[in-house]
Amino acid sequence: MKYEEICAVCPGICKPACPVYKVLPRQPVSPQGIIRSIALFRKGHVEASELYNIFHCVACGYCIKACPIDNPVIDIILEARGRYGYEELEVKQPEVISIDGNRYVWIMSGECESIYLDNLRRLIPRLSESLTIIDASGIYRTYYLGNEGSYEIYKDRLVQLLDEVNADWIFTDSIELTSMILKVADHDIYLDIELLYHHIKDKNIALKENIREPIIYFSSCNPLANDKAKGYTLKILDMLNVEYIDGREYTHMNCCGAGGIYRYTNNNISEKMAKHLYNELSNIGGSILFDNWKCRDHLDRYINVSHLFEIMDLVI
Repeated sequence: MKYEEICAVCPGICKPACPVYKVLPRQPVSPQGIIRSIALFRKGHVEASELYNIFHCVACGYCIKACPIDNPVIDIILEARGRYGYEELEVKQPEVISIDGNRYVWIMSGECESIYLDNLRRLIPRLSESLTIIDASGIYRTYYLGNEGSYEIYKDRLVQLLDEVNADWIFTDSIELTSMILKVADHDIYLDIELLYHHIKDKNIALKENIREPIIYFSSCNPLANDKAKGYTLKILDMLNVEYIDGREYTHMNCCGAGGIYRYTNNNISEKMAKHLYNELSNIGGSILFDNWKCRDHLDRYINVSHLFEIMDLVI
C-alpha cells in the first residue's frame, strides 16, 4: 500500500501544523487534502486539472513532524509536481556569472539581491577581493517543481563547476542548497551564516543603533535549518551581547510564506502568511530578525524586518 493510500485515517492531525491551512482553512489545501487528491487522481477518480493543490504546499515540513505514521508528505507532493505539475518557472543549468578570483565561491539560489552581497562584503571585506558567483537557481527551482531529471543533471553540472574553480571557501544563501550539494560534492560547503561566524568570531562587532532590543529572531522554518542556522545565529547574537527571544514562542504561524517557490506560485496566500506572522510578532516591541535572506526579502515587501547581516557593524 502506498503512503498516499494510508493517509487520511486520522482526524487530520497535520492540519494545525500547516501554515497554509492557518490562513486558508480548507481541506483541499491541507497536507491531508493534497495527499488524498493525489491518491484519487492515481485511481482515476479526479482529473489532472483538479490537482492544483499540489502547489499549495510551502514545503516547510511541519506536517511530517505532526504525522503519526511519519508519512513523507513533501516527497510525495514533489513527486506529484514532477509528474502532473502545470506550474512553470524559468530554470537553467548552473553557470558562473561573475569571476573576481576564486578564494570565495557563492552558490546563489536566485533568491537574493545585490543588497545581500553588499552586506556580506561589508562584514567580510576579503570577499570583495576574490569572489566567484555561480547561479544555481535551476537546482533550487527544479527541486521544488519536482523535476527530478533536470535536478540531478543540474547538480552534476554544479559539482563540475566547483571542481574547476577550486576555492578556499564555498558558501550558499540557502540551507536547502547546502544540504543538496553536500550529498554530491567533495567540498566543504558552508551556509552563509556559518561563513560569517568563522570570519568574525575573533573580531569586534557592534549592534547598529537603530536596532531595538529584545531582538525577536526567527530562524528558517525548514527542518534542515533548525539546528545549523539557528545555532550560528545564536552564537553571533551572543557575540553582540544583546537581549533576544525566539519568535516561534510568540506565534502560531511557523512559516513566513516564502518557502521554496511558494511566493511565485501562490503570491496572494504567501502575502497573507507574511502579514499574519508579523501581526503576532509586532506586539512584542523589539526588532524582528531573520537568518534566512529569502524570508527577510519576502517579508520586507510588506513589513519592517532585518537580516542578521544588517544589524551589525565591524568595529575597526
